[in-house]
Amino acid sequence: MRQPELIIGLIIIILILSGVSIYFIYKYNYQNRTVEVFSQINTPLRRENLVITLYNIHHGVGIDGRLDLDRIARVLKKTDSDIIGLNEVDRGLKRSGFQHQVQILARKLKMNYAYGPNLQTGEGSYGNAVLSKYPISEVINKPLPVIDSTEKRGLLQAIVSLPGGPELKIMVTHLSTDFKEREQQLKWINEYTNNIETPFILMGDFNQRIPAINLEGLYPLATNVKTYPSTAPEELIDLVFSNYNFRVEEYTIDTMASDHLPVIVKLPAFPLHNIPLTGTG
Repeated sequence: MRQPELIIGLIIIILILSGVSIYFIYKYNYQNRTVEVFSQINTPLRRENLVITLYNIHHGVGIDGRLDLDRIARVLKKTDSDIIGLNEVDRGLKRSGFQHQVQILARKLKMNYAYGPNLQTGEGSYGNAVLSKYPISEVINKPLPVIDSTEKRGLLQAIVSLPGGPELKIMVTHLSTDFKEREQQLKWINEYTNNIETPFILMGDFNQRIPAINLEGLYPLATNVKTYPSTAPEELIDLVFSNYNFRVEEYTIDTMASDHLPVIVKLPAFPLHNIPLTGTG
């Protein structure tokens, strides 16, 4: 073999081996995810209702194209929430000024947090988060099935201990924009939640409307709040579910802080461990 051909052959082999190595490293990071948890705050229950907010914060960039995490914090403060689920949260990425976004929001709001990355790069990560005024424990970040998508997806799960003893499982997710992939993810979530016997809240950007979602035994808690796009909301894709049919008040806040609007639900804060899951609230 002539020298140029030998050099080209070696380059090809190196590239192939590098690709294999990168694949396995990425696969390992995807399947064996780490989570970050801060839980040192325990706020007394302030009222008879529990306020839960879901917000896709678009890594802090508003519809005016401006990165402003303080603006996101002001919106969340207005919700006066006990528990918050967040989508599209950055940690250490250049596009958002290398901010640790959930940590910053937690400090501003005086809340505990759990962060679960889905996409990881050399410089940082991007994923879902939970904020809570009450202690957080047993945090896991489950990978969702993907087919051909380059964007990995996950389900972040945490136990929130409410004052007086009851616990509420919180799950935050963000599903694929691809229909086939999203169907696989919904199937996985359906099978996973069917095995949970304690009360839980499942929320996230499902990239799909409620009529097209088949989640057995789950009740949609927010059925009238359109959130996307935030300039003129037409889509009801930021959804909140529970395995108990709570009677809730649902609403939003008009804001340009993200390309989505937040979804706020207010539900009774009576002892959740006494709720019969077959009940109607």
